[in-house]
Amino acid sequence: MTQKDQNSDNKDMQKSLLRSGLTSEFFILCFVKPDKPYEIAKTIKNVETFPDVSKLYPARDKLVDYGYLEKKGTSYHPIYSKLTQEIATFLYEEKNETLDEKEIELLEYFLKNAKFVRLLHGEITKMIQTQEKRMHNIDSLKFIASLVGAISLLLWSMKHETAKDKEASAQLDAMSNQITVKELEQFETQWEQFSEILMKNFGDVFASKITIKNNENNLDGLDKDGMVKMIFSSMPMILLMVNTEFLRKIAKMAEGADAMNIIGIILGSSSTD
Repeated sequence: MTQKDQNSDNKDMQKSLLRSGLTSEFFILCFVKPDKPYEIAKTIKNVETFPDVSKLYPARDKLVDYGYLEKKGTSYHPIYSKLTQEIATFLYEEKNETLDEKEIELLEYFLKNAKFVRLLHGEITKMIQTQEKRMHNIDSLKFIASLVGAISLLLWSMKHETAKDKEASAQLDAMSNQITVKELEQFETQWEQFSEILMKNFGDVFASKITIKNNENNLDGLDKDGMVKMIFSSMPMILLMVNTEFLRKIAKMAEGADAMNIIGIILGSSSTD
């Protein structure tokens, strides 16, 4: 085997780690809720004690070796820069959309602050444990991309629908081009108190844009207010000010019913022109 062939095989191996198999299941559980390998093994094996880790720990080691996971304390966490690049590649290959350098930074910021994904742990656990014949066919990259796309679609729709003044909207987009990730991070320190005020005063407006679909797929019975609170508390809503073009690109990944069912929402009569 030539060096070129070996490099090609390594790239194919790396791409497949998040698309199926135990590595994909291990990664998505770390993404939604970083935990000790032993606890993740119990979840995947669907046992309360003494899981068989003979194949799971090697899967974890592959994810670490290829730069997808890192250990912090006793838990394993996703490496967001790596995940961001994988999603950007997925967006280009599947949707023919290219992100520039600033949009890559915004996507990584988005992923780091998507705290709402922790609420999906139960649903993802169910998805893993109820696979037919335990075939390990969970595509974690596609799932995460679709989930991020669904949230972006919601944000884009809200911004699109409320931007009735086209001139003002254009000015807002021009201003948002100047917003940096560093400024977004600084804003986080003040966000908690702001989100409570927003929820109190505008929660009903946001809830009116949400309908619950399939109670069995809803986030452990979250009602509309609970879902709005989840979104408000998950990321600074200053992301609504991020250039509409960025949200439009990312929203393209929200295809199929899976992500929309899992976050328990569909857009009502929102215009997507």
